[in-house]
This record gives sequence, C-alpha cells and structure tokens, in this order.
Amino acid sequence: MSRTTAARGQIGDIDYKDVAMDVIMLSLRTTRGLDVKSYKESFGDILGISPCEKFKPYVESGHVIARDKERRALFANEFRLLLSNAEKLDEVERVAFI
Repeated sequence: MSRTTAARGQIGDIDYKDVAMDVIMLSLRTTRGLDVKSYKESFGDILGISPCEKFKPYVESGHVIARDKERRALFANEFRLLLSNAEKLDEVERVAFI
C-alpha cells in the first residue's frame, strides 16, 4: 500500500468516505445517535466538513436533534451560536451527539 493511496482515503476496495457516511447514517438510526467526538477521532474531516456543519440545516428544521454531553437537547439557536463560535475555536466542544 502506498502512502499516497492511504492519504486519499482509500486502501484496496475500502473507500473511507463511504465508511464515514455509513457510520453517520447508521448512528442516526440508533437512540444514542452519532457520537461527534468519536467520529472526529476516527475520521477527522474526511468528508471535507464537520458533522455539525453537515447537519446544521436539519437541526434548524427540527429533523435532527443535537445534544450536549449530558444528552440535553440543544435548541436550534443554541446550536447555531455554538457553531459560529466554533469557527474561532475550530471545534464544537459542547455538541456531543447528533
């Protein structure tokens, strides 16, 4: 396996972008949801955007619920504020689950 191939996110027949999307879609079907910290540790920014940014429109519309570390639901305006502050911090610390 060449280092170049691994850097592009594909080894053999495994495309890590597909694996990342599978993890997101399967996690959204569970009661626990997507553990944002665990996802970031496993995949980083392989999709080019954080899961929080990706799901921002769905949190705002009410189709997806963002939760903090205590599993308390975050209102859309709270979530939006956290994301806008996170651009300066480069990470959304308080959002634990989507």
